[in-house]
Parts: sequence; C-alpha cells; structure tokens
Amino acid sequence: MWSINKTVVNTISLASIQGANALFPLLVFPYLFLVFGEVEFSYIVIAEAISLYILAVSLYSFDVLGIRYVIEDLESGGDGLTYYVNILALRTLLFFMIAIPALAIIYFTLNDYFLIFSIWLLFVVGSILQSNYYFQALENNVVLAMVIVLSRLASVLFIYMYVVGEGDANLAVLLLAGSFFVSGVISFFYVVLTQAFTFRGIDRVLMFRLLREGKEIFIGSISVALFRGANVLILSVVSNASAVAVYSLAEKFIKSWQAVARPLNQVFIPKVIKAWSKLALVEKSNQKAFEVVWQYSRIQVALMLLSIPIVFFVIGLASTFELLSGFSNETFILIAIMSLAVVSGIANAMFGAVGLSLIDSQRYFAYSVMMVGFSSMLFSFVASYYFQARGGALAYVLAECMLLLVFIIKYRQAK
Repeated sequence: MWSINKTVVNTISLASIQGANALFPLLVFPYLFLVFGEVEFSYIVIAEAISLYILAVSLYSFDVLGIRYVIEDLESGGDGLTYYVNILALRTLLFFMIAIPALAIIYFTLNDYFLIFSIWLLFVVGSILQSNYYFQALENNVVLAMVIVLSRLASVLFIYMYVVGEGDANLAVLLLAGSFFVSGVISFFYVVLTQAFTFRGIDRVLMFRLLREGKEIFIGSISVALFRGANVLILSVVSNASAVAVYSLAEKFIKSWQAVARPLNQVFIPKVIKAWSKLALVEKSNQKAFEVVWQYSRIQVALMLLSIPIVFFVIGLASTFELLSGFSNETFILIAIMSLAVVSGIANAMFGAVGLSLIDSQRYFAYSVMMVGFSSMLFSFVASYYFQARGGALAYVLAECMLLLVFIIKYRQAK
C-alpha cells in the first residue's frame, strides 16, 4: 500500500511541477506585454532567449543521463551523491565558461540588453542548483514540487502587485528569474541538509568521463535549443518589435501546452524500456523498436490530437469573456499554425532520444537533430524576413515535423 501511495504522490508531484512551469508564463507574459508594450516587452523576451542558450550549455546532457547515473549508483548500494556533486560542479564550470564571454559580448555589442540579460542569468543559476534529475531518480519530488509551486505563485503575485509601469522592466525580470533562483537555492540546501553532502567528492576523472559519455546527447540537446529558441532572435534581426512580441506570446503558449503533455512521456517511457528489455536478442531490430515505441506513443498522439479542438474551444470561450488580455487575433493565428508541433513534439520525445537509444543510435539522434536545427534556422531567416511572425511560426512547426520524419527513417532502415 505504501509503494502505491508513494507512486501516486510522486506522480502528483511531477504533475504539479509541470503544471506550475506551464502556467507560469501564461499568467505572467501576457500581463507584461500589456504593461510594457511591444518594444520593452521584446527586450525582455530577446534577453530571455539568449539566456536559454546559456542554460542549454550549462545543463549539458545530465537531465537525461543524470537520472540513469543516480539510479545505477543507488542500485549498487551508493547514495547517488557522488554523481550529484560532480554533475553540479560540471554544470557550474560550464556556466562560467559560457556566461562570462556572453556577458562581455553583450556589453560591447548589445549594451541595451546587458542589465536585463545579467538578471536573467539568475534563472540559469537557479535551474542548475535545482537539479530536477536527482529528485526524479530518487522518485521523491514532493519537496521540489512544493518549492516550485510556491515560488512560481509568489512571483506571479509580486509581479501583479509591483510591476505596473514601463519603468519596472528590470524588476519584472528580477521577479521572473528570481522565482527560479529561489527554488534552486532552496532545493540545493534541502539536499545539503538531508543528505551526506560534501564537495570533497569532486572527481576530475569522473567529470571527464561524464562529459565524454554525454557529448552526443548534448549535441542533440543544444541543437533542439537552437531551432526551438532561435526564432525570437531571428525575428529581432529581420523583423520588428511587434513581430517579436506577438510571436513570443504564441511560442510560450505552445511550450506551455507541450509542458502539460510531458507527464504522458514520463508515464510511457519506462513502459517502452521494460517492453524492449523483455524481448529476446534475436527479436530486437529497428522495425521491432518502431513497433514497441509506437505501441506506447499512439495513445499520446491521439490525446494530443484530441486536445487541439478542446484548447481552441477554451481559447474562444476565454476570449469571449475577455480572459486572455494581451492575446491579439494575430497571436491566435500563430497558435493555430504552431499547434501541430504539440503532436509531433510528443512523438519526437518517444521516437527520438528514447527509441533511438534502444537501437544504439544515439549518434544518429545527435547529428540528425543538429542537421534539422541548422536547416530550420536557415528557413526561419527567409520565412521571417518575408512573413514576419507567421514565418517564424511556420519554421517552428516544420522543424518539429521534419525531425519526426528523420527519426522514423532510421527505424525503417535494416539494422
């Protein structure tokens, strides 16, 4: 009974984390758009987009591999802290290696963004300290969920209370990034106070091994960040503040939608791995891997397809009662264009890193994502130049669909 209760509590905790992170931007960014207008709001989201690249480099591949490392250490009688400490040290080192040059470049080339970008780095530091993978590996996300939900809620309330005019942009970013920084610091000290934490466990040999083993997934992760986060920056170069602002709101809506769907992946990924492990060696092939992954992906794809008309019905209802302040008709058009990315995105999570790892195709995953990422950026430059925000939206959804196609081609190849 305890194990059932523990599983239920952990599932609810994970759902709470995803829910808080999904609703946070939807509650905050439309309000900030109304307060600051297009130009000031575009500064905020452009600086945020740059900080997301710093985050992608800093986290490396440990949100995926870190879970496996900690679980394997626990199963062999360890406490997982050796990996926690070394991953934290590596992420901190990577952060300084990329953040310091980025700050220097922005100071000398984009000085208007320097202060806002500097504040956004609190978001990156908080995400590093939060170490979500560690709590997931322990299957104990209750404290983390409480911290994240309360910090996000406090941030929303403070923004509504104190961000009231155009001069409050820096305060708004401080409250946004500060929410992640606070949850990260509290999560870190929770581990320090409840586990046998010590920095003496830092091992340079282990750190180099972790970097080497994670390089292919990192290439894939940074490439995903490249094509999913580049459109805001591209629009800032080839278009105007209005296009940046309206596209950013639509993209945040889609990413929040994807975040709500992510627990479906978390439920079915272990089932795929277990089903594959039960097969005899002679049964394992690329085609069989496709069948196993599709068996547990089709319900997710069906639910996401079903969610599209439901979401648009809710949007229409909310618009009727003026509950979506800050969302213009153009924003809704962009959401409609990008909605297919929710379906292909959840399939990519299954057929990508998870499914391709079953057939030892991590390198294919890394370089195919990189190829799609660069192709998407080139397309986005052209489409955004001619069609502004709608071009960026089209590039976003085409990248997700193209990535799924590239993954499926691998399964159709003979092993």
